[in-house]
Amino acid sequence: MEPVTHFLTGACMSRAGFNRKTALATLTMVLAAEAADLDVLWGFKGPIAAFQHHRGFTHSFAGAPFVAAVTLGFVYLLYRWHMRSARPATSRSKQPVRWGYLYWLALLAALSHILLDYTNAYGIRLLIWGFRDYQHRRALNAVSALLFQRAVPVKIGVYPYWVNPFRWHGVVETETLFQTVPIDSMVPAVDEQSEAHTYYKPEETPVTQAAKASYFGRVYLDWAVFPLTQTEALQGAFKGYLVRFQDLRFETPGSGGAGRLGGWVRVGPDLRVQEQGPNAKRPSSEVNP
Repeated sequence: MEPVTHFLTGACMSRAGFNRKTALATLTMVLAAEAADLDVLWGFKGPIAAFQHHRGFTHSFAGAPFVAAVTLGFVYLLYRWHMRSARPATSRSKQPVRWGYLYWLALLAALSHILLDYTNAYGIRLLIWGFRDYQHRRALNAVSALLFQRAVPVKIGVYPYWVNPFRWHGVVETETLFQTVPIDSMVPAVDEQSEAHTYYKPEETPVTQAAKASYFGRVYLDWAVFPLTQTEALQGAFKGYLVRFQDLRFETPGSGGAGRLGGWVRVGPDLRVQEQGPNAKRPSSEVNP
């Protein structure tokens, strides 16, 4: 979800009449509607830490009151600075500042952030839109009614596409494989022939075990719902193995999800982790082949 969407949501909410009740309503709601994304500050600790904490506590019902309080504290500091630096004639407001009321507006705007982030498949699961929930159940039932290569699914998930509320991306896990299938919740129907993709689970090896035990591996597997690994033997200066991680939730046709939300771990011949990171950071074996 783009930050500008959250900012504009807060602005529109404030202009629904809240700005007539207190001064600073628009400023407070605009900032609070985006404040949950302050978790990007974990990026200063590194890309893996940023991935680990993104959409964590600040994107939860428990965190929303704290997000609202931090936002209001920032607005208060701006207000105090403005009152000290402005001339007396210009510092007078047509409306009084009602700080208690502003807190509830900040909380409302903070909750809007969670609601909007729920509309994609990244990981927010705290709120359910009635219509989307109905379509989601229809899509889930369509997948649940099928057998995949004569095997009973052990895990099923369906995830929305952008724009079209009736198109869903289904992911099925059995003991030996994953399969992604497109679903039309209006029917509902599963088109297994035209666009279904099958991913066989790789054999677990000491290399994949070492990669999964790495810092990135633990973080990624804790977040991913349908994780898949691929192992590549490296030649030349960088001997060892490159284990790539992807989550099949994002393997929709044309989405490029694996490139954006995957990662990798480079394991040496001695099974020690030499390098790791999300796909935004390229491994040394690709930068300096």
